Parts: sequence; C-alpha cells; structure tokens
Amino acid sequence: MSRFLLLLVGLMFTGTVASGADYEIDCKLWKGDPKGSRKDGTQKLASAPTLVVDSGAKASLLVGGQHLIGGKLVNVGREVQLMPTDARGGCVKVSVILELHTVVGEGINRKIETKRELATSTVKLGETVRVKIAGEDPKKSDWVEVTVRQAK
Repeated sequence: MSRFLLLLVGLMFTGTVASGADYEIDCKLWKGDPKGSRKDGTQKLASAPTLVVDSGAKASLLVGGQHLIGGKLVNVGREVQLMPTDARGGCVKVSVILELHTVVGEGINRKIETKRELATSTVKLGETVRVKIAGEDPKKSDWVEVTVRQAK
C-alpha cells in the first residue's frame, strides 16, 4: 500500500544559506494558459516563495509531495532547482531546471514520469528568467518565473 506525504511547499537547500547571502530569488510557479490571465481564470499561481541563496549555491523548491514507490520516497509535483552565479558587469548567471513529476501506472507497475526543461541565462539584477513545460494542450502548461535581486 502506498503512502502519500503531502508537502505543500518543501524547500531544500544545499550550500551555505546565511544572512549575508548574495541573492534573493523570487520563484513563481504557474499553471494554466501562459497566454491567458489570472483575471480571466486561465492562470493559477501555485507558489511564490522568495529564496535567499549565495552565489554558486544550489537551491530547490518542491510544490507537491512524495509517494512511496519501490520502497523509496520519490518527489511528485513541480520541482524547481536553481543556482545563481556572479557574472561580469553586475550580472548574474542563473541556471533553472523545472521538472514535473507524475505518478503513472497502478500497483506494482507504478512509476514516476518526469518532464524536464533547463534554461541558463545571464541577466541583470531584477530581470526574469522563464522556463515552461508545455502540456499536450497548450492551455495546460506549467512554468516558473525566476527574478534575481541583490540580497538586502
């Protein structure tokens, strides 16, 4: 029998995260029609935390939960992994991975299917990087918008 552990928002950090961290990163996870609007009800903001991360450190965010499959707890839902790195000219190189983990199959045939998109961009502070996983229906997509600021 599988167990489901619901994690509304799970934050896992690797590297050093201290009060003197280099960057604040707004991480907005969306679902719906990327060309729609919240007002029309065609876009839904699933989560919008601000992560505080040192340059060169990795951070991840899971919006979903975990399932027990094959004796292991595995992530289910949307997962964002990111790493900001100092770049020249006051810019920041940001690597963003968006993964959509879905349980497929039943019983002993259950497994996790993962869709994955990666983007690496060099941006000025305050600019946004967007990574999207399109669904079979383009009006049912998942995407993340990552905006990097200098930590206060």
